[in-house]
Amino acid sequence: MVDQLVRREVVDPIVQRADGDCMLAAVASCTGLDYGHVSQVSRKVLKSPHNSGLWLTELERVVKRLGLRMKVVAPAVVLEDEGHGIVVAKFVRSKPAEYHSLCAFGDGWVIDPLNGLVWRHEVYLSAQSAAHGRTIFQNGILLYESR
Repeated sequence: MVDQLVRREVVDPIVQRADGDCMLAAVASCTGLDYGHVSQVSRKVLKSPHNSGLWLTELERVVKRLGLRMKVVAPAVVLEDEGHGIVVAKFVRSKPAEYHSLCAFGDGWVIDPLNGLVWRHEVYLSAQSAAHGRTIFQNGILLYESR
């Protein structure tokens, strides 16, 4: 069995539906899976993922239940067109620190699930840093399809 990186020709920006479900919306955007399905599967892992968000260990369990695999990497790996995946932004000056997940696809473009806007990753970081204080990409997550 060979695992292949998730790659899509068309990416449908999925907008999050609650305060904490940016990761779920990013997974749906990156994989082409229905948001409702991703949401339903996530509820089997965590009681209220839409409000609390997902940590990487919880995401790993959700992804496995979706029949996918994931690998945590440096954000640059995902942004350098390695495949479709997720980058996690960290708003450094927030106390406690806040995190936000974005769908990364093709050569440094990201989709913000907050509003469905598509950004160059460096422009996103610059805009968020200006609005919220220093913002960095904390993690990258490559998604794999099992064949």
